[in-house]
Amino acid sequence: MFVLTLFAVLKLSNFIVKPLEQLVVATATFTFSNKIDPITQGFYQEADTLTRAFKMMTTKLLNRERNHQKSSLILETTDNGVFAYTNKDQIITTFNTTCEQLFQEKRENVLGLTLKVAALKNNRLRRFLEAAELDTNSAPEIENRYEFSCTFNTQVHAFFISVSKLSGDSDLSIEQDALIVFNDVTEKKEMQQQIVRSEKSKVVGELAVGFAHEIRNPLSTIKGFLQLFQKEEQIESKKDQFRLMVNEIDRVNNIIKDLLNMARQAQIQQEKTDIKQLLDHTRQMFLAETDKRGIDFTFLNDSELPVAWVDSDKVQQVMINLVKNAMDSMPNGGELTIHTIESKTEMIGIIVQDSGVGMSREVLDRIGTPFFTTKSDGTGLGLMTCFRIAEEINGSLTVESKEGEGTCFAFQIPIYKNQPE
Repeated sequence: MFVLTLFAVLKLSNFIVKPLEQLVVATATFTFSNKIDPITQGFYQEADTLTRAFKMMTTKLLNRERNHQKSSLILETTDNGVFAYTNKDQIITTFNTTCEQLFQEKRENVLGLTLKVAALKNNRLRRFLEAAELDTNSAPEIENRYEFSCTFNTQVHAFFISVSKLSGDSDLSIEQDALIVFNDVTEKKEMQQQIVRSEKSKVVGELAVGFAHEIRNPLSTIKGFLQLFQKEEQIESKKDQFRLMVNEIDRVNNIIKDLLNMARQAQIQQEKTDIKQLLDHTRQMFLAETDKRGIDFTFLNDSELPVAWVDSDKVQQVMINLVKNAMDSMPNGGELTIHTIESKTEMIGIIVQDSGVGMSREVLDRIGTPFFTTKSDGTGLGLMTCFRIAEEINGSLTVESKEGEGTCFAFQIPIYKNQPE
């Protein structure tokens, strides 16, 4: 009886313990490798219930882990910058790859720090927070979306930012985070400005044709009579006034000429052109004037430029306008330099740089706008024509400037080693 009882106890113990041992092994395996070993069922009701609960729990955990990995992958591969911090203490809890690249700081150096401390350690982050007007001492009170500008290393960046609260759990014991998502829209803003500038140019061009022809004929008649009256002896004392009127009519004629040049959509005439010779010729045209104004005008050719098939008249027109503007920005003399850069993308970069008075950010934003000018006798159409020509020849024209430090125009023109078909 004793032997039979002992055997029965062992069998019963094995029957009770075996499913628990399987659960222990499965739990250890899942903990270290996220794998679920097959578990035998059919022992007794309690063990089967525990096994089903274990399988359900591990399945949910695996699904949650997969979703978390997907979310982390999206967070790290998105072009948007994402960082989060706790509402109570402003401790940074999230800092993705885009943030690392923009602020030039590894996340391990930032996570766990408060916003205020992180901003003190990283100047780029500090400037970003100041420009975005984010308080480093408190959590955001309201959700908000807006645009702002921030300067990094003298380069202005435009950002679109979203400020919100992470409140996905109703459990008040879990501290909520403030979420900051931002996107660098600098290129998009520049593209929008180019599109707007192009549309303005087309509209003004269409208006200019009718406007110019309507007033040019009566102006010619008035000018002819004034010149005729100017020769009469009885109005000798009025010669200065007549000369002034003739000069003003000539000025109006120049404005009309600019309008017609801007409106004229002439076909691009590509011809074999020596770019170096063209730029050197442009310099020779202005040497006497620059010497008179005390401007040191130099032409630097960094490389042997190829002979290209381009519209030389269009290129020369842009260069003349850029050189004139550079000269006008240096009333007390200075340095004016033209230098060239050949890229590997079948483009030649022509840089026109001066040491003049420069331009403010407000002026830069409006440059190329019809009839906007900082000159007392300007029309604002010269630079607009330059931007239009750059677009017509499939090139580009960009400008950088700072008040008191001068201006730099970069004129990119496409070249063809052989005559295009």
